[in-house]
Amino acid sequence: MIGTIVTVFFGRYLVSLNFLQLSKEADMRYCLVRWRENAEVIALYGGQALEYEQVHELMSEVMVNQRNLNRNQRNLECFTNLYGYWVQVLPLVSIWFYVAGV
Repeated sequence: MIGTIVTVFFGRYLVSLNFLQLSKEADMRYCLVRWRENAEVIALYGGQALEYEQVHELMSEVMVNQRNLNRNQRNLECFTNLYGYWVQVLPLVSIWFYVAGV
């Protein structure tokens, strides 16, 4: 029960972070496609700097969210791995304490 509660604690943000990541990546792809389709007009009006800033901002948002997603996944995986090992070791430790008379 404790393992489930802690797993829910570590994994509760993963669903929203995954959704946000997909949304941000889609926004960035749309911006890049729009940029490619309108490259002549952008060059004609000298809007390269503005478009570059927009793409750079979208890429920064994607990277920040990806770092948050990676951090949460790392924490969840570390806990589940440690918990998996602990579940295997706990019976041995309890038997050792029982036999030692502690």
